Amino acid sequence: MRFDNLQDLLAGLLFAAFGAAALWFGQSLALGAATRMGPGYLPTILGWMLIGLGGVIVVRSFLVNGVPIQKIHLRPQIMIIAALIAFALLVERFGLLAAAAAAVVLGSLGSREARPLETVILAVVTALASVGLFIYLLGQPMVPWNWGL
Repeated sequence: MRFDNLQDLLAGLLFAAFGAAALWFGQSLALGAATRMGPGYLPTILGWMLIGLGGVIVVRSFLVNGVPIQKIHLRPQIMIIAALIAFALLVERFGLLAAAAAAVVLGSLGSREARPLETVILAVVTALASVGLFIYLLGQPMVPWNWGL
């Protein structure tokens, strides 16, 4: 038997590790019962479910041939993190329109296939939709545009 499904093995172990962490951090919370749940009930159930899912994925990794792990591309990861940081820094100072548009533009720089015109259109539509959804529909206390800088 030849093992070549490292990707599933690592994913299963990661699920199980998160489940174990949920059990560990939730151990001091009162469990309660199914009819009267305590604050530790949900973390405990989810922790055991993650451990079970991780175990199934680990077992599957030994039974099914997988694809090799591909090379890590840093540019998309860096640009997505930069987009999140830019949004966090811009949303209060310049408003939701500018922050959402900047996040879309920075996020698109992570792809080599992004076209400038499509990126600008997507940034404008996303910014307008964000303002419409979060400010006008959901009533979040945000300003669409901060003119005072």
